[in-house]
Amino acid sequence: MDLADAMDDLGAECRERFEAGGAVAAREGEALLSLAGMLAAHVRQWESLAGGLELCGRFDRRRAGALLLESVFDDLLPAAPWRVLAAALAENLAGP
Repeated sequence: MDLADAMDDLGAECRERFEAGGAVAAREGEALLSLAGMLAAHVRQWESLAGGLELCGRFDRRRAGALLLESVFDDLLPAAPWRVLAAALAENLAGP
C-alpha cells in the first residue's frame, strides 16, 4: 500500500471513531510521518555502523525497517496507523 492510500485509510478510520476525525487524522498522520523519519534516520545510522564492521554481511535497511516495525509497532498500533507508518518508513528508506 502506498502512503497516500494509507493516509486515506487513516482519515476514514478517524472520521468513523472521532467527532473531529479530520483533525485527529491530521495530527496522527503528522506524528506518524515524523516517527517514520526518525526511525529511518536510525536505520541509516545502523547501516553506516554495520558497514564498518569487518565481520558484518550486507546490511539491508529495508529489511531492518520492516523487522523494526514488526517487532516494536505490531502490538502498539491499530492497522490503519501501522500502514501509514510502514508506507512512510518504506519511502524514507528507499533510494541511496
